[in-house]
Amino acid sequence: MTLETKLCASLAQALGLAPGAVRSDARLDELLPVARRRELWSAWERQAGVALPVLDHRFSVKMSWFAGGFVVALFLFSALRTVGIHVPGSTMTGGVLGMLLGAVGLRWLAPRPVEFPPGVHTVASLAARILARALAHEA
Repeated sequence: MTLETKLCASLAQALGLAPGAVRSDARLDELLPVARRRELWSAWERQAGVALPVLDHRFSVKMSWFAGGFVVALFLFSALRTVGIHVPGSTMTGGVLGMLLGAVGLRWLAPRPVEFPPGVHTVASLAARILARALAHEA
């Protein structure tokens, strides 16, 4: 049984559908509605017995959090400068601090991710990604 076939069968089982109801070209966004995606993704992973990649945030959400981190860093260094404290290399420091603040915000404050990993749209593309990841770990 190929990975693709195993994923199709296990997704059908996780969704409570008849065996063979899920094809490899099935669109995941149609089968896994956003409202229940995290729950169904976990159930699918258990049924398949294969580690699925983690769900992700949309690119725009990631960039919003990083932009927010940069703005906070900008205000922080501007406030320090206003009170007479100059931070050497504040442009570089602000960039690094902004990225860290954005990453922390995304990780701990943002809603949990519900988007598929980049390039994953169908069961077949998910199988290809899992296989590519496995081959990369072997190399």
